[in-house]
Amino acid sequence: MTAIKVSEQLERKIYKTGRPVVTLETASLIHGLPHPENLEFFLRLQKIIEEEGALAAGVGVYEGEPKVGLTDEELKVLASKEKTARVDRCNLASAAAKSRSGGAAADAAIFMAESAGFNFLLTGENGLKGDTFAGDHESFPAAVLQELARRPLLTIFSGVQPSSDADQIYVRLKSRGVEVVGFRTDDPSEGENSEGNEALPNSVNSVQEAAEIFRTQRQLDMQTGMLLISDFAKKTGKGKSWPGKNGSGEYPEAEMLLLEKNARLGAALALAYRRLQVYGD
Repeated sequence: MTAIKVSEQLERKIYKTGRPVVTLETASLIHGLPHPENLEFFLRLQKIIEEEGALAAGVGVYEGEPKVGLTDEELKVLASKEKTARVDRCNLASAAAKSRSGGAAADAAIFMAESAGFNFLLTGENGLKGDTFAGDHESFPAAVLQELARRPLLTIFSGVQPSSDADQIYVRLKSRGVEVVGFRTDDPSEGENSEGNEALPNSVNSVQEAAEIFRTQRQLDMQTGMLLISDFAKKTGKGKSWPGKNGSGEYPEAEMLLLEKNARLGAALALAYRRLQVYGD
């Protein structure tokens, strides 16, 4: 039976340092930039997390093994292969059974990280969009939304893309019990075309507050996830765009800066949560 594997490298780091772990979704980063920039940027995000005091762990499938804590060599292979698969929850089992390799999209990464016992995930998605959750909002169940609703994991996103219906997305999140919290913002959008959007019901001004909400959610055994929306998107200007790997769209330089800031936020949250676990209030 195939199970979610935690790499020996990551297990050794956890044992040696006792540091908390921030997991990273790999599909958007691997496919969102051309090679070798995709690998360089992913390793930079991991380095930022570790410089801030936490451990970083890429989530993906390597030669049929669903894995948390991909090694640099495994990431190199995933980033360089032109036909590397995008692994969603719907094709995770077939990728594993057929010994394929691929970057884990947000839904698969949430499932894998939480199943392996981790608490925090940084996604490479550059903002929530309607089709991330439900396509035309009615045509099919949304895997990301389903995983957020049943996995007690804190996932960091960067707001709703301006072209999407923020209110509709948050109604769907709320209806499934997902705790949605704004970090230094109550605006669910990325700061453009946000007039008329309903304000987020919960927002925090510090990492400590966010960590306390997540701890309380876990103490209540609610068995649902928490979605943290950072305010950084409003403060990140537009820059050059990189063509996506295999021609898959573009990855703006501004989004790369945003993800770097979210990486620091993820590390700070993981450390604050660990302190609450050890020392309490």
